[in-house]
Amino acid sequence: MAHSRSARKSLRVAQRQALENRGIRSSVRTYFRKAQQSVAHKADEAADLVRLAVSQLDKAATKHVMHANQAARRKSRLMHRLAVLQASSATTETGEAAAATPRRRTTRAAAAEKPAAPARARRTPAPVAEAAPAPRRRRTASS
Repeated sequence: MAHSRSARKSLRVAQRQALENRGIRSSVRTYFRKAQQSVAHKADEAADLVRLAVSQLDKAATKHVMHANQAARRKSRLMHRLAVLQASSATTETGEAAAATPRRRTTRAAAAEKPAAPARARRTPAPVAEAAPAPRRRRTASS
């Protein structure tokens, strides 16, 4: 239990802000979930729902309800999925295979494609010069 008046007030303020943040966070999750589902089911209104979700994520980040990096990460992933959906719909309309959509390379796949580094000759370490002895400290009489 808070003892001082200012601590009691800050506790009330924190509870009130937590209540407000809960509603904002819930609406952000709802918009984000709807956008994800529309992109996954290749819905026609996916672009509009993604735009709304991005707007809500930005608002939550500005109000410090959500960390800015988390909002940016979610927006990036959502936009990437939308881009893949639009690219696949564009390629199917032109008659090309849908497998030609751009995908992110995982670390393991990138390492498999990367050629091995050439062997380098080792250098011998430079000779170490003798260090001068450290100066002695004077002792002071402690009484």
